[in-house]
Amino acid sequence: MVNYNVYRLNKKALIIFDGNCGICNKLKNYFSKLDKNKKLKFVAYQDNKVKKYINISEELTSLSMYTITSDNEIFKGIQAILVSLLYLNNNLNIIAKILLKSKLYLLLEPYYFFIARFRGKISSVLGYDHCIAD
Repeated sequence: MVNYNVYRLNKKALIIFDGNCGICNKLKNYFSKLDKNKKLKFVAYQDNKVKKYINISEELTSLSMYTITSDNEIFKGIQAILVSLLYLNNNLNIIAKILLKSKLYLLLEPYYFFIARFRGKISSVLGYDHCIAD
């Protein structure tokens, strides 16, 4: 069982995302803006440094966002986004904690995977740059 309370303390997390995806970059920029205490580090899965942090294929990292905690816990998809929010000192971490503890985040997974699957087309429709997914 994951203790979601520990993440807001003096811990850090690594976020692995698609550096060529407009939606992913917008999310990264938004999280970076909210991350006043610099608890989140972002690495695009296309970067060679990723292999230093996680031992999974590029194919798998291209399908989903990952969050790796300082305790080496690995989360993917919507759970990765919500765990990342726990590190930010704002009201979003309260919402994230509720969704994670109650397992309500499971209702969001189909939406996450739909957006992840079609992120190239969605980024294009939204006018976001840097998207070669799909």
